[in-house]
Amino acid sequence: RGGAGGLEGFTRIGAERGALGNLDEEPKGLGLGGGSGSNMIHQHNSSNNGQSPIGVNTCLAVQCEGGGGSAGGSWICVGRSDGVVVCVEGRMGSVLNTWKAHDDSVVQIYCINANQVVTVGKDKRAILWDLRGGGVDGGVMKMSSIVDLPMRGPGMTMNSVAMRTFNRKEGGKASNILYTVSGHKAAAAAIQPPGSPEFKVKPRNFCDPGGQKVQKKKLCARSMVLLPMRNLMILGCEDGELKACV
Repeated sequence: RGGAGGLEGFTRIGAERGALGNLDEEPKGLGLGGGSGSNMIHQHNSSNNGQSPIGVNTCLAVQCEGGGGSAGGSWICVGRSDGVVVCVEGRMGSVLNTWKAHDDSVVQIYCINANQVVTVGKDKRAILWDLRGGGVDGGVMKMSSIVDLPMRGPGMTMNSVAMRTFNRKEGGKASNILYTVSGHKAAAAAIQPPGSPEFKVKPRNFCDPGGQKVQKKKLCARSMVLLPMRNLMILGCEDGELKACV
């Protein structure tokens, strides 16, 4: 289905509670600042000692090094337990935008390019956003979405979601494929192009070596990693076992 792939030009940064200070401030600018800066995160002051009064930072942030100009620069997005995503400028830490991305906790964020991110939430949705604006009141605009991601067993976490980029032949566009596992089910779907209708996935059971569907009492996957060689998937299971899947 394609060779080794992956997103280039981003660094994941752990977002501990309060690590980014008060991210509930009003946006200080909706346009992405020009030029790329350092990786320093500015800590904002708050009236409650740096703790977010609404949501705890729950997932890894994403940093993207883009080109210069109003649509480029360095920025970081952080997901929170209340479904809110905060985008800050990477050099000074100024809040660029804050928006309600999901109805439940945000578990993962992926950088598509200098202007677009995909957020994944416990509401079983993955949404493509355009950070340049165009949405309600000039805010971040929703471009497309995937719904009905698997939510079995222990539920969805940042470790049960992965994305890989497959580069097509010369002249073709790259495809970003989202993989999710939860309990005994999994799903894979391409991030839909901007303007596409809502895409509904159908999670499927894992199968044993004999081709029989694995029932929920036999498997409870809690994490996964994608290996480029032979497109293998390694599952981390609740019973402490690792399972290799193709």
